[in-house]
Amino acid sequence: PYVIVDGDGVSYSGAPKPRNEKERLLAVRASGILDVENKDADEHFDLLTSICATALRVPMCLVSIVGKNKQVFRANIGLDATETNRESSFCGWTLLPKEPKVLVVEDAMQDFRFQTNELVLGPPHLRFYAGAPIIVRGVRFGSFCVLDTKPRHDMSGEDLNLLTRCADACAKTIEKTAMQMFCMDAIVDSDRGFMLVSLGSLDKKEEDDDCRDEEVKEEEERIPDEYAYNREDQENMDEDEEERDATMSIVYANKATKRLLGFSKEKNFTGESLYKLFSEASAS
Repeated sequence: PYVIVDGDGVSYSGAPKPRNEKERLLAVRASGILDVENKDADEHFDLLTSICATALRVPMCLVSIVGKNKQVFRANIGLDATETNRESSFCGWTLLPKEPKVLVVEDAMQDFRFQTNELVLGPPHLRFYAGAPIIVRGVRFGSFCVLDTKPRHDMSGEDLNLLTRCADACAKTIEKTAMQMFCMDAIVDSDRGFMLVSLGSLDKKEEDDDCRDEEVKEEEERIPDEYAYNREDQENMDEDEEERDATMSIVYANKATKRLLGFSKEKNFTGESLYKLFSEASAS
């Protein structure tokens, strides 16, 4: 990765690419982490970087994903950039399998790999770097790292372990997000009907059922068996049942569900009652 300049020094040209670079890039692109926004994932990344920056007393902490020609920061504390070119990336070195579990550069000016790096010689004038690789199913996507503008020689084993755990947490979030994306793509294109119903409503229905059973039992104990249920009680129970069914709201339904139930593809099910929907479908 280095080029000799007039025999007088070494010009920085970035970390060498790993041997599995082609497969690595395919995995990174397929995960959607570089270009698909996910609020939950980003909030998790932001939380991890905030905690780590505070715990290790560093001004900068990043979740860096290394693409073909650039590194993208999915979470960023203290650095006025959302991405940099890959050539100047410290994180590119964590992609190499022979690197330690956590790459620590205590003083970039004393490390020949980074002495001429533009991020060291120019803004933000980095001097310290420690990064743990984010490994998703055996593939290195980037790193979870902390940085400082002054040299540091005080990283303990516990500090390095924290970086590793944060990197592992990022990897799990990326994998979970990718699996959700793949599942939803498969569901949208499926020929089979698929519907999601609010679990909270179902839980509430079960709780209401339990309460109703207790009320009925108490009522039966107070009056003779032959009068346990009169017409008015039954009507009230039917109304309660319909009200509970109405609370079972639809969160999502794919196109196949709309077709199978006889609705147009423009029909929007979101927020509708499952009970009323099937009543409409039966009537049609």
